[in-house]
Amino acid sequence: MRLLSLLVAACALVSGSAAARTRRQSGPSACQDFAKRNGTCGIIQDCPPLYRLVANGRRPTGEEISNLRRSQCGERGRRLLVCCATESGDGPFTGPPEQHPNRAVLESGKACGLNFAGRIIGGTEVPLGKFPWVALLGYTEAPSEEVRYECGGTLIGRQYVLTAAHCVSGLPFGFQLKTVRLGEHDLSQPIDCQNSATGERVCNVPPQDFTVVKAIVHEDYDVPARFMNDIALLKLDRPVIEGNFVSKVCLPFGDVGRQNFTGVNMTVAGFGRTGPTEASPSSEVLLEVKLPGVNQEECGDTIRALRGTLGPQQICAGGETGRDSCPGDSGGPLVWSAVSGPPYSLIGVVSFGSTRCGSATVPSVNTRVSEYLNWILDRVDG
Repeated sequence: MRLLSLLVAACALVSGSAAARTRRQSGPSACQDFAKRNGTCGIIQDCPPLYRLVANGRRPTGEEISNLRRSQCGERGRRLLVCCATESGDGPFTGPPEQHPNRAVLESGKACGLNFAGRIIGGTEVPLGKFPWVALLGYTEAPSEEVRYECGGTLIGRQYVLTAAHCVSGLPFGFQLKTVRLGEHDLSQPIDCQNSATGERVCNVPPQDFTVVKAIVHEDYDVPARFMNDIALLKLDRPVIEGNFVSKVCLPFGDVGRQNFTGVNMTVAGFGRTGPTEASPSSEVLLEVKLPGVNQEECGDTIRALRGTLGPQQICAGGETGRDSCPGDSGGPLVWSAVSGPPYSLIGVVSFGSTRCGSATVPSVNTRVSEYLNWILDRVDG
C-alpha cells in the first residue's frame, strides 16, 4: 500500500498542466524529459531511471518530484505517462527496447508491417506488393560498373535497412556495395503488373534506388564463432517515399520477440538462387517460401554435426528438402504475422545454411532480431 500511495502521490504531483492531462497516447511517441533529452512516452514502470525514484517504497525528493512533473508527456486511461530517455547520451540504452528513445525515429511515417497484396491475384511468384519492405543490395566488381544484386535486406524505418554483416563486411576483393533498391518485383521489367481480384490490371511504380551513407556492422560479428552477430544496419542517403510498394516492416517488440517459434510458419522472401548449386540461376522475380521454426536444441545438434556453432541470438527455420533460403537471400527478411494477417514482424535476418540449399534436411540459421533491438535503436538518428 505504501508503494501505491507514493505512486499516486507522485502521479498527482506530476499532473501539472491541463494540456498534459488532456493528451492521450495510443502508442510510442517522441518526447523530451526534464533534461531536454529525446525519449519515448510510456508508463513509469517501463522506465527504470524514473521508476527507481518511487519504487520499493522510496519517497522522492522535491527535486525528483519536479523532474517527474517536467517529464510527464500524457496519460493512458487513468495512468500518467512519462518521457523515458537514456541516463547517459554516450552509453548504450540498457532499458527495455519498447522504451528506447529512438524507437519513434523508426516508427515515424506510415504504419509498419502492412501490405497491398490482399487485392492482387498472383501465380507462383509473390503477389505484387505483398512484401514492400524487401530490399535488394546491389554490388559492382571492379573494373565493371554493372550492378549485381547479391544480398537482401529489410526496410525497418524510412531511412534504414537491416541486413547481414557478411553482406557488408569482408567482401571479395574489388566488390563494392553500390546501391540499395526498394519496391522491386521483377528485375526484367521496368514496371510490374498483375491482375487484381476484379480482373483490373494493377501496376506498381518504378523501384527506388539509394546509396548508403553509413554502414554499421556489429562490432562482434564472427565472435566468438563464425556468423555470430551477423547483423548490420544501413542508413540510406534519403528517406524512402512510402506507398503501396515501399513500406517498412515492424520490429519484434514485446510478446512477438519473446515468442517460441518452434513449429510456427514464418516466411522468407527474396531474389536468391532457385536451386542447390552455384550454377543455379537467381530469380528474376520476388519469391517467398514458408519455413517452420525449428527447435533450438535440435538445430544446435545439426549445426554442430556440420562443425558450426549455434547461439541464443540465432533462430532456425526450415530443414525441409526443396524448401529453403539460398545464396542471394542472405540479409533478407524472415517475417511472421498472426493467423489473422498483417502486420508482419521481422523475426530474423537470413544468415547461413547448407551449402546445397534445399537439398538436405539442414535448417537455415537466421540472426534473431529481438536480441538486437537496443543495438539497432542505439545506432539510428533523426
